[in-house]
Amino acid sequence: MLKLIFTAVGDIVSAAVASFLIELKGFGRKNSMIIFFVLQGMSCFIVYLDEADRFIIWCTISKMFLSMNFIFNYQFTAEIYPTKIRTTGIGMANGIGRMGGVIVPWISMSLMHINLLSPFLLFSAISLLTALMDLWIPFDTTGIELDSVYKHLTEKEDMEAKRNEN
Repeated sequence: MLKLIFTAVGDIVSAAVASFLIELKGFGRKNSMIIFFVLQGMSCFIVYLDEADRFIIWCTISKMFLSMNFIFNYQFTAEIYPTKIRTTGIGMANGIGRMGGVIVPWISMSLMHINLLSPFLLFSAISLLTALMDLWIPFDTTGIELDSVYKHLTEKEDMEAKRNEN
């Protein structure tokens, strides 16, 4: 019961911290996603390497980082799509996430036949790969009005197209 309370409190704390960090100019959406996917990847790797008596602590820390990343990603996804297709974009992103939620348990069960903690290596690799992919996000949406995000994207694409023509 104590472990359940520890995990629930961790989720509440992570939501509060994420809500604060996402609005800071130095962190924002993009940098927060990169930093906390790296931290999540590292904590999952530590779950694999560390002693069994600290398993719940490292899993809770990893889940806190995952909860924070969910908040960052949801906010960023909501801001990156133009108003006309925002609900479709968020629905599509959630649908793809749900497909991962269906597939990953099967992969994890297969990996557990190799080693009981090997799914954490997969989670670590996926988190670190996601952090690397987030480096290619062209800009941060912190402080930008929602409708101007799409305008900013199209202007950037137009400038790149003109540059490629010359």
